[in-house]
Amino acid sequence: MLYVAITCVGVVVGFLLGVGLSRRDRFIKCEKNDFSAGVLQILVQRKNGSRRWIVIDVEKTGMSTEYSERRSQMNRFVDLKNGIIRDTKTGLEWQAEPLRFAPWQEQMEAAARLNLGGHTDWRLPTIEELVMLIDYSKCNPASEFPRMWPCYCWASSRAASASGAWYVDFYNGRVSDDDKDGYHYTRCVRSAALRGEEVPE
Repeated sequence: MLYVAITCVGVVVGFLLGVGLSRRDRFIKCEKNDFSAGVLQILVQRKNGSRRWIVIDVEKTGMSTEYSERRSQMNRFVDLKNGIIRDTKTGLEWQAEPLRFAPWQEQMEAAARLNLGGHTDWRLPTIEELVMLIDYSKCNPASEFPRMWPCYCWASSRAASASGAWYVDFYNGRVSDDDKDGYHYTRCVRSAALRGEEVPE
């Protein structure tokens, strides 16, 4: 979890007031920053006690990019210690350990039944989401994801052939398709706090 540097707080608070929040609304924390993408998420508690995420365009705040450079050097994957790994670059939350070796349809069904970290909205990742875990500067595995296995992982995306679906080989980062009857691992994903989503007490 990351907190806004003290030098930025005044700018952030000023910006929040500019988007209609009151001085009685309480700034709580800044989390899941991605300055390199120009996005800053602020958790604010409103006067009525409810909480919500405010998404800020960093350029509009006039914040220094020096923090961005330091942030980009930090590990983008955060272990939440509940079986979930959060990707601070994309905002996605991933299952820390892959599902068992199984055909595509069985993996889709297992993902829909998964209850992990108090969440039941797990699913198989799209091929676009899965590809974002690849690091082509590495091999065996071709990823910085913690404890990544160098194995084939199913995506939910169907291939051009009705009987096929896409997968990623995390040994070398190869992307290809296979018949859905083929046996591969997979790693479920869910969207983290949506922009403007109320956060439970």
